[in-house]
Amino acid sequence: CSSEEQGVRGSSDGSNPKETDPYETGMDILPLARYLTSLSLDFRAPQQQNHTILHKAAWGGHLTLLRYLHTHSVHDLWDETHDLAGNYAADVADMARTPRHSACASYLRRYCSPMRKESLR
Repeated sequence: CSSEEQGVRGSSDGSNPKETDPYETGMDILPLARYLTSLSLDFRAPQQQNHTILHKAAWGGHLTLLRYLHTHSVHDLWDETHDLAGNYAADVADMARTPRHSACASYLRRYCSPMRKESLR
């Protein structure tokens, strides 16, 4: 990952026990994400409130999952869908007001925004 993305995640020297906890690092959820990918599910499909999988991952504070959904070539998901209340996934992450969720919101705004997508064309 780039040095900018590393800054979103923080250090990885192992000095913080949370950095090795599978739940804290998000590594516990990636096997499920990979399995669901193998089923050819539509990861872009919104639910009744127009939440996408990015909204749900942001609400859970799952930065590793957000990165997977954005960078994995099968998904290539961007935070470009707002829910019925007008919130993008980054906005949903901000609602939790924790450092973990703030990191998710920052990542989504910096790397997954519609403006970023346009700038890469």
